[in-house]
Amino acid sequence: MIGLARALINIRDGTLELEGSEEFVASHLDLIKEVMQGFSKSSISMAEVNPAKERIIYESDRSSNVKPERREKKQTGEVKQIRERLAVLKGEDFFNAPKSIREVHIEMRTRMWYHIPQNIQSALRDTELGIKRIQEGDRYKFVKI
Repeated sequence: MIGLARALINIRDGTLELEGSEEFVASHLDLIKEVMQGFSKSSISMAEVNPAKERIIYESDRSSNVKPERREKKQTGEVKQIRERLAVLKGEDFFNAPKSIREVHIEMRTRMWYHIPQNIQSALRDTELGIKRIQEGDRYKFVKI
C-alpha cells in the first residue's frame, strides 16, 4: 500500500490541507516554505503575513485509508461542464480561427480545465454550441459558425 501523508497548515482564514503521497505532500510543503521565505526576505514582515504565528503541522500515516472530502457545490461564476467551458472559449473568440482538438485541449489545460480529448471532441459535435467541424487536409478542425 502506498503511504499517505497529510499536512495541515493553519492560517488566519482557515486551514490549508494537503493530502496524497508522501512525495507529493513533501514537495508542496517545500514550495510553501519557499514562498514564506520569500515573504521574510521582502519588505513585508512575517508578522503581517502571519500575525497569529500559526504553526505548521505535519502528519504521516502509511496505512491511512482517509478519502479526501468532496468539493462543495459549484462556486458562483464557476463553469464545470465541458460544454459550458467550450461556450466560454467561443465567447472569447477562441474559435474564430479553426482549432484542432489538440489546440482546444491545450487551451483548456492552461485554464486548469482537465478533460480528455475524446470528451472534448464529443462535446464539440453538439450543434447547439454554434461550433462546426471542418476538414483541413487529412484532419478535422472546429470553428465558430
